[in-house]
Amino acid sequence: MAVVREKYSRILTHLPGMIILIFGIVALYSSVLLMQSRENLNAMHNNYSRDIIALQDNVDVLDQAYIEFIEGAEQRDASSVKIHLDAVNGSFIAIQKYNYASLEKNTQKQDQYKIFQYEIPQSIKRISDALATYEDNVIKAGQTSLHIEIKDMDKAVHGLQRLVSTSFKKMVFSEDIEKKEKWLYWSVIAMGLSGFILIVLNSDKLGELKRVNSERIHAMETLKNRLSALDMAQDGILIIDKEDNLSYINKSLCQINGIDIEKRDLFIGKPWLDIFSDSDREIIEEEILPALIENGHWKGPFSLYRSDNSVVYADISFTKLPDGGGIGTIQDISDQQKSEDEKKVLEEQFYQAQKMEAIGRLAGGIAHDFNNILAAMNGYTEFLIDDLEDMPEQQGFARNILQAGLQARNLVDQMLAFSRRGDSTLEPLDIVESVSEAVSMLRATLSKTIELRDNFHISDVWMIGNATQISQLVMNLCVNARDAMEGDHGYLDIEIKQENAEDIGDSSMLQDELPDPKDTPTYRIIDLDAGHSKLILGHLARDKAYVKLSVRDTGSGMSRVVMERIFEPFFTTKAVDKGTGLGLATVLGIVAIHQGFMVIDSTLGKGTCFDLYFPLSDDVEKRKAPAKESVTRIDPSTKSKSVHILLVEDQESVRGAMEEVLRRIGYDVSSVESGLEGLDIIRENPTRYDLILTDHNMPKMTGLELAQQVYLDLPHLPFILLSGYSEEKLTEIINGHPAIKAVLHKPVSREDLKDSIRNVLEKRTHLAA
Repeated sequence: MAVVREKYSRILTHLPGMIILIFGIVALYSSVLLMQSRENLNAMHNNYSRDIIALQDNVDVLDQAYIEFIEGAEQRDASSVKIHLDAVNGSFIAIQKYNYASLEKNTQKQDQYKIFQYEIPQSIKRISDALATYEDNVIKAGQTSLHIEIKDMDKAVHGLQRLVSTSFKKMVFSEDIEKKEKWLYWSVIAMGLSGFILIVLNSDKLGELKRVNSERIHAMETLKNRLSALDMAQDGILIIDKEDNLSYINKSLCQINGIDIEKRDLFIGKPWLDIFSDSDREIIEEEILPALIENGHWKGPFSLYRSDNSVVYADISFTKLPDGGGIGTIQDISDQQKSEDEKKVLEEQFYQAQKMEAIGRLAGGIAHDFNNILAAMNGYTEFLIDDLEDMPEQQGFARNILQAGLQARNLVDQMLAFSRRGDSTLEPLDIVESVSEAVSMLRATLSKTIELRDNFHISDVWMIGNATQISQLVMNLCVNARDAMEGDHGYLDIEIKQENAEDIGDSSMLQDELPDPKDTPTYRIIDLDAGHSKLILGHLARDKAYVKLSVRDTGSGMSRVVMERIFEPFFTTKAVDKGTGLGLATVLGIVAIHQGFMVIDSTLGKGTCFDLYFPLSDDVEKRKAPAKESVTRIDPSTKSKSVHILLVEDQESVRGAMEEVLRRIGYDVSSVESGLEGLDIIRENPTRYDLILTDHNMPKMTGLELAQQVYLDLPHLPFILLSGYSEEKLTEIINGHPAIKAVLHKPVSREDLKDSIRNVLEKRTHLAA
C-alpha cells in the first residue's frame, strides 16, 4: 500500500505540471492562429478600405468626366465617360469579394450595407444604359440628365465608406477568431489554476528545495573555508586523482619541496611524481608505491631532496581514496630531527660523563687503597735499607724495591690527577715558563730524528694553575706524540698564543660561565671526512681571554673508535711495555681542574693536534706565589726524646710501618686504630701528646672530625692529616681549621714525614715562646 500511495503521490505531484505543459502548448498554438487570423483581418480591412476609397475616387472622376462631356464642344464624345464608368464598375466588383456583410453582426448595418450594394450597381446600370442611348454623341430631346444618377451613386459610395469606417473597429470578429480567443483564454486560465495547484502541492518541496539550496550554499562556504584551511595548513598536502595526476597542492608542500607558490598551478593535471626530485621519485616508485597498492596506505620518515640540493627531513603519509585517487601529507620534521640528534648527542655525552665519573671514582678508590699498601711497603723497605748497611748486596735489592714503590706512587699520582683528587693547589704561574721547562727536558730525551719545534707568540702569559700539572700535561702529550711516530721520525710542534673565546669556535661552544672544576667535562666527536675526526671537550666562557697551548705531531693519527676511548684509564694502543693508558686520562683531569677547553683534531696517517685553552684571570699579578716563611731548624737530637706522638690509623700494616718510622726518627709513639679510640685516649691524657698524626679517611670518625672534637678541648694540640687522596676540600680544611697544621699525601716518605713533623713542632715552639 505504501508503494501504491507513493506512486499516486508522484502522479498527483506531476499532474499539474503536465496540465501546464499541455495547455501551454495549446495556448501557444491558439496564439499563433489568433495572430494569423488578426493579421488576415487587418489585411482584409486595409485592402477593403483601399478599394472603397478607389471606388469613391472613380465616382468623382466619372462625375467630372460627365460634366466635361455636357459642357464640351459641339462634337461631344461619350467614350471618356464610359471608360470612367467601367472603372467605377471594376472598383465595385473588387469590394464584393470581402463580403463585409458576413462579418457584421448588427442586422441594421447589414441591411444598410445591402442597400448600398444594391444602389451602386443599379446606378451603374442606369448610367450605362443612359450612355448607350446617346447616338452620335448627341443628346436627344427629353433625355434625362445623368448628373443626378452620378450624384446618387456617389452618395451610396460615401454611405458605404462611412458604414465601414465607423463600424469596422467595433465589429464582432468571426466565430473562428472568437473560438481561437476562447481557447487562448481558457488555456491561460488552466495554466494559472494548474500553477496554483502545483505551488500548493509543492509548497513543502519548495521549502525543502530552499533548505537544500541553503545547505548547499553553506556546504560550498564550508568547502571554501576547508580549502583555505588546507592551503594554510603547516603540513604539506597533495591530492591525486584516479589518473595519477595532481589535482591539488597546498602552500606548505610547495615550501617543503622548494616549489614556487606562484607556479604551483603548472603542476595541476600532471603526474604527481613530477613534484619530487629524480632520486626521491625512484625511491617512491620502488618502496612506497608497492606498499601503497598492497595495503592502501603508507607512512614513514623520508628525506626529501629539494631543487637547491638541500635536504628536508619529513614524515610522509599516503592513503588511497575509494575513487582510485589518493591523498598525501608531508610534515617537515627537520627541527625535530635536529633536536633529536642534539638530544642523542647530549645523551651520549651524559652517559660518557657518567662513565668517566664512575671510572674516576674507581680510580680514586683504587689509588687510596693502593697508597695504603705502598705506604706499608715503602716504609718497611726503608727499614731494610737502614738495617742492611753491613750487607750491601741485600741493601741494593731493598733500594730496588723502594724505587719500584716510588714508581708505583707516580702511577697512583696519575690516577689521582685523572680523578681530580690529587694535589690541586692553584697559584699564579707563567705558562710559557712551565712549558719551556718541559720542552727543555723533552729535548734531552726525544730521539734526534724527531724535530721538536716551539713557537711561542708571547714571551709570558700568567694564569691561575698548577705548574707541576701543566708540565705533566705537556710531557704526557709529547710522549704520546713520540710513540705515534713510526720509527721515531717526524715533527713535534708546540705553540702558545693568546686568543679570545669568540675567535676560537662557534656559538655552540660558548656559555656564560666557566665550567665547574668539580664536574666531569663532556665531549662530543665530529666526523669531518673519512679517517678525519674532531673531539671537542668542555666549553668556553663568553668574553673571556684564553691562552692556547697546541701540541701537533705528524704521527699515525687516531680513528674515531680510538678517539672515543682515549680518556679511559688503562686504555692504550701501545705495547704492554710502552704505556699504562693513563696519559690522556691524566690530561683530562688537569684540563678539568684548570677549567679548560680542548679540541683534538686527528687524521689517520697524517697526525694529531691537541689544542688546549686555559682561561686567563684579569687580576693575576705577574709574579709567582711568595715563598713560605723560613723557620729556625731545631736539632731533632735535642728535641725528639721529649716529643710524644699519637698515631691514628685504621690499616694495621700502615700503622705498624708508621710506628717504626717514627721510632727510628726518634719520637715516642702511641697508636690506635680508630678516631673514636683516639678521642678517648686524648681526653684521658690531655697533656701526654705533643702531636697527633691521623689518617683522614677512617670509618665512624674521620681524621677531620677527630681534629674538630679535640680542638674544642685542646686548641693548642697540633694535627698532621694523612690522606691517600688529598681532595680540593683538604686545602680548604687546612686554611679553615687552626688545629690542622699540615697534610701529607700517602704513601709518605721518611724524609717528608720527618720534615713535616719538625716544621709543625718548631712553629708550636715559637708560638709558645
